[in-house]
Amino acid sequence: MKTMLGLDSISAAGNAATPPPGDLPSTPCFPWMERATGRLAALSRKVSCTSVCFLLALSVAVSRASAEGIPEPSLVMYGVVYDALGVRQTSGTLAVTLLRPGGLPPLKLQANLANINDQFSYVLFIPCETELPGFLVTATDRLKLLATPTNFDRSAVTFNDVKILYTDSTFATLSITSRDRGRLDRVDFSPTGASDLDTNGLLKSWQIANFGRLGVDPNGDPDVDGMTNLAEMQAGTNPNNPGSRLAFVSVTVIPTGGAQVVWSSEPGRRYRLLRSRELLGGYQSLGSPQSATPPANTYVDNTATAEGSYFYRVSLIP
Repeated sequence: MKTMLGLDSISAAGNAATPPPGDLPSTPCFPWMERATGRLAALSRKVSCTSVCFLLALSVAVSRASAEGIPEPSLVMYGVVYDALGVRQTSGTLAVTLLRPGGLPPLKLQANLANINDQFSYVLFIPCETELPGFLVTATDRLKLLATPTNFDRSAVTFNDVKILYTDSTFATLSITSRDRGRLDRVDFSPTGASDLDTNGLLKSWQIANFGRLGVDPNGDPDVDGMTNLAEMQAGTNPNNPGSRLAFVSVTVIPTGGAQVVWSSEPGRRYRLLRSRELLGGYQSLGSPQSATPPANTYVDNTATAEGSYFYRVSLIP
């Protein structure tokens, strides 16, 4: 059995008058009938007025509700939350506070992090409502949108109650109009903000921690372990230690059938194991992605029972 390593990284009713017993004449010549007819006419006018007044009040209420209570698409923020080493976070709480003009209280929103399509960390919905002439937005649980741009300060952001920064500082101010309802904004966060990502693709903090300087070659391999500095940073390994690398530890054939695959792992990382019957291609995922269990992860492949070779590859999920 052979192995290979790869880094891949929604009706009015009224009471009718009761006539006296006996046959009624064909004309209203009796006083009781005149009185009854008068009462019925008055009742008819009263019911008619009541109905009109009720419908008018209902119409006003519906009209007012239509202006103030129509749900509107939220503004959507989504993106990645990184740790100090540039690793995408998939658990924890992101809290964003928006400061509103006009003396209104701040709007505080939260999102629980998750692994979203193996790409993103969070989705946050910001409720909005458009103010129309004669109908003011008085609700405090949403942003008031106008035809002209309104700026909201959203620089106060925390991750697990610790301050975190926008990787693009221009997103710290939100400028929107009523035409921006339903807009999607990709917004990423990092403990060190935009300044930590160097032009070479390496985090400045990682370069300082491992080399004491900036300007490190991302394609360099100072410990000659087959992993570039960029790959070492992504994998969480030590770029100066040849024994610290993402690699298979062992692949053992199980006598009763199958194979046990073991590879090195680092805290906070997630991996995907792939298998193929051919060396150069055709790799398919085995099982679900695995979170790191340092110093190594183990997977038992019970389906590798046919005759011939099986090739394995482990990928880092960013």
